[in-house]
Amino acid sequence: MKLEDRPTYEESVDLAALLGEILRKWKWLLGAVVLGAVLLGGYKGLVPAEVQVDEEAVTAAQTALDESRAALDAGRAELKTNGDTIAADGEKIAANEELLETYRATQKQKEQNLAALAAGLDRAQDVLADETATAEETSELIVQLPTLTNEIAEASDQVNAAAAQVRAAENEITGWETEIESLTARNETLTQSNQDLEGQVAEREAALTELQAGTPKSKSVVTYVVLGAVLGVLVVCGAVFLRFVMDKRLRCSEELKRRYGLPILGELCSEKTRGHKGFEKKLDALTGDIQTVPEEEEVYALIAAGMWSAVREVPVTVAVTGTVDKAVLEEVCEKLRGHLPEGFEVCAKEDPVYHAGSLAEIGKYRVLLVEAKGVSEKREIGKLAEVLRRSQADVLGAVVR
Repeated sequence: MKLEDRPTYEESVDLAALLGEILRKWKWLLGAVVLGAVLLGGYKGLVPAEVQVDEEAVTAAQTALDESRAALDAGRAELKTNGDTIAADGEKIAANEELLETYRATQKQKEQNLAALAAGLDRAQDVLADETATAEETSELIVQLPTLTNEIAEASDQVNAAAAQVRAAENEITGWETEIESLTARNETLTQSNQDLEGQVAEREAALTELQAGTPKSKSVVTYVVLGAVLGVLVVCGAVFLRFVMDKRLRCSEELKRRYGLPILGELCSEKTRGHKGFEKKLDALTGDIQTVPEEEEVYALIAAGMWSAVREVPVTVAVTGTVDKAVLEEVCEKLRGHLPEGFEVCAKEDPVYHAGSLAEIGKYRVLLVEAKGVSEKREIGKLAEVLRRSQADVLGAVVR
């Protein structure tokens, strides 16, 4: 068959193959899980927890503390003012008590004077009433009687004035004593209130300090361990994905078929899958690697049968070429010679893209393409396919190792 121009092949990510590649790295995944869990778990255990401060609670506590402090300051100020007033009232009482003694002494003197005048008046009245008194005595008393009466009236007024001063002084002292009692009782209440406020201020200061210190955000070590494990898995998966996307090597025989329409005459176990068993074989199936094949000789017999069915005439010369090493090409030729009928000649031709001799002769041969999974570069295969197309080479098919 001749290779024809084909539409541009849009390569997409084979999710099954990608999953297989990820699962092949199960040891890396396990190591990443353990490492991530240990690192983040250790970080949680060693690094102090982030502190979270409730700003609204701090503001409310600060306001309450300011109110308590203001009330305590007002109570202390009132207590001091009351103390000063009590001291001043005490001084006034002491001064007025001394003055009161003077007023009482004056009142007593005035009362004694009034009593003496009253006694003189009584004596004068007795003499006037005595029928035995002489006219001379009577006339003298009558002359003195108005003066004596006036003096008694003046002395009585002085006594009343002195008594009023005593009462006024006593009232002032009583008023100050009442004020002292009231202020003393108020101070006792203020003292108790201030003590309560001091305790309240201390409690609110402690509460505010605790709120300002904040509370650590609670994330358990288990959370960090799980997060570390997940991150480890994501890192490994991301690395595998990047490598998978950037890997331009041949992954499976189906790519040759999809890209160039080449029939796949045979597929041999690659070196990396030759000894796979159990779980690895399942992954091989998932990623497109064959998991069960006949013995190698039987595979070469099938390849030879496929070549014969494509040729149907002899003699014919087949050029075994590809982007792999010439030793691999010669090995394939050697294996095929034992299964091909007479009239077939096979020879190994190095990649004609880079060997002028092979390029000049390639049009004379039927071509069998040999490529290796995980070794052959897709870009190099594309160059070889373009050379075969331009050379009008008859390509029998492809063999994938």
